[in-house]
Amino acid sequence: QGRRAGMQFQRGTATVPRSLKKAGQEMGLAPWRRSGPLLVDAAGRLIAVAGLGMDARAFAPQDVPALALRWVEDSALPQSEGDRHTGA
Repeated sequence: QGRRAGMQFQRGTATVPRSLKKAGQEMGLAPWRRSGPLLVDAAGRLIAVAGLGMDARAFAPQDVPALALRWVEDSALPQSEGDRHTGA
């Protein structure tokens, strides 16, 4: 699911939601990076945005088991066309 008109991102629990465009501008993201990629749940609620992090509204309540996300840019990953050790 891609970016929808009016979709907002909330940086922290004590902050107000902002448009993806405004949140991206505040973080200094280039215009072409402000639209994602996005991670949404089955109901279409925003979970995380590449370059911005997790939306605070997706944080688990205190004392509830939770998962954390960390988005790694492609440029930070080892680049290969198959396993170098096996020659595949």
